[in-house]
Amino acid sequence: MRKKLPAEYPDGPWPAEMRAPTAAAFFDFQDTAALFKAVAKNEAPRPTATRGAKREPIWARLVCEEWIAQRHNVTDTGLAPGEDIASLLTQ
Repeated sequence: MRKKLPAEYPDGPWPAEMRAPTAAAFFDFQDTAALFKAVAKNEAPRPTATRGAKREPIWARLVCEEWIAQRHNVTDTGLAPGEDIASLLTQ
């Protein structure tokens, strides 16, 4: 049984790898319990890896972004391959 933890928003940019509390915030869930329910119902992606002896689930931000784009049928963001939106805002 996993412990229910509140969603955690990062102080800076979204990290490339996210533990469950950060992934819950990324997908706009209130807590990790809601995230894991959504994963079970295929309403959020499964973790992409595990970490440590306790096999803590980890989500790759890139996979999460691609999952959201597919869910919303976003096929062209106007960005070049490898370019992110932040780079456009600093020009």
